[in-house]
Amino acid sequence: MMLQTLVENAIKHGISREVNGGLILIGSHVHDMCHEITIRNTGQIVVEIKNDGGGFGLASTRQRLGILFGKRATFDIRNIDHATVEAKVLMPLL
Repeated sequence: MMLQTLVENAIKHGISREVNGGLILIGSHVHDMCHEITIRNTGQIVVEIKNDGGGFGLASTRQRLGILFGKRATFDIRNIDHATVEAKVLMPLL
């Protein structure tokens, strides 16, 4: 469900604001006994969202990770360049 929430967030806050649409790239990799999920989308994080940690979708993702993995999992969302946002979830396999 985290993946769905993050993709919906990418659509709502990212590509839906672009006149010509945009792109969403979803990646899933396993390394160092962790599962990494990345969602990259066209757009930019606006200052208001970045400062307060985001809306319901981002808070829900953080809460789910905390419940399932405690401090062993991480979630980050950031602008990676002038036109792309990346959300990254890192979860332990064991």
